[in-house]
Amino acid sequence: MSFRITGLPAGHFAHLFDLTDDELAARGAVRRIADARNPGYPCRVSLTDSRAGDELLLVNYEHHAVESPYRMRFAIYVRRGEETYDAVDAVPEQLRTCTLAVRSFDADAMMRPASSRDTKFFWDGVNAHELRIQKRPDGSLQHPPVPALWQDAKKEVAAIDYVVASGKGTVFSFVVHHAPKVPGRTLPFVIALVELEEGVRMLGELRNVDPAKVGIGMPVRATYIDFPEGDAGPAWTLYAWEPGE
Repeated sequence: MSFRITGLPAGHFAHLFDLTDDELAARGAVRRIADARNPGYPCRVSLTDSRAGDELLLVNYEHHAVESPYRMRFAIYVRRGEETYDAVDAVPEQLRTCTLAVRSFDADAMMRPASSRDTKFFWDGVNAHELRIQKRPDGSLQHPPVPALWQDAKKEVAAIDYVVASGKGTVFSFVVHHAPKVPGRTLPFVIALVELEEGVRMLGELRNVDPAKVGIGMPVRATYIDFPEGDAGPAWTLYAWEPGE
């Protein structure tokens, strides 16, 4: 299967190099002259690294302009005079020497849980309205699951041992999200790190509660949200927390 990799369009940034530093600052950007660090600063247009003395701009770029909670923007470097990288079946050196994070989204611009060999047992459990916690050979429990790197990928992989948690725990830590607005959510909402009765901690949204009444040690229990099959993809389930007894 062939693939194509392209950098960002050079035309989006070329005019910025003619702005003064004050004009750049008004746009939330800054000018930099590259030092001799190796590797250099990554230009997201040419997909090459800077050399000492290169003129760079550090700008904020919206790379996922969607109406969903996963709308994203971040700081990137671009270098003066570069052309957009565009190649088929070739990987630029810059991408060969760094760790890449890959995300996929459905038709509704939502990131669904994606199971791997290491986490399939967990998401299968969520679909069955269970919280499954990995059990290590020494009997201890682990979450998130430890990658099965010690298993030979060329052989049949042994099933991951697990226990089914009670789903009950207490709030270990939490944050209340007040801004920015999140499509499909009513502000404010709570994200809680919960310590389960089994001793492991798990992160999730705390629902059906007044954020002002949330506190450390608050009893909670797991709840499950089932999303039906639709144009965006097959049915799936997400876990969350709600006040417990």
